[in-house]
Amino acid sequence: MAEVGLVARHFAQFMKAITGTVEGDLRVSEHLILQGMVTGNITVEQGGSLHLHGMCCKSLIVNLGGTATVHGMVSEDITNRGGNVSVFGMVVGSVHSQSGETHIAPSAVVQNKRKITRPQ
Repeated sequence: MAEVGLVARHFAQFMKAITGTVEGDLRVSEHLILQGMVTGNITVEQGGSLHLHGMCCKSLIVNLGGTATVHGMVSEDITNRGGNVSVFGMVVGSVHSQSGETHIAPSAVVQNKRKITRPQ
């Protein structure tokens, strides 16, 4: 098994880990620790969970029933479409919460203000 770091080692038997570079978009439908980089968008689907310690070069989208915890960096926006999102790292764009639960830690850096857009 590849080296996945101290935090990830504890969960390695339950979670898939990526430490390298993923070219293009990534869809997450299982439990994933990302300590590397994704050059495209990341979409977390229902039942999927993402622990981002690396970098997403575009946007992060969390769909209904998905979970994302961001300790690393998202270069564009985060959009929560009904999942559970926690931000502790850096977002260069905005955080859009359309539905679901969104938490931004006081220590997080969000370049643009958080936008809550609930469907009417």
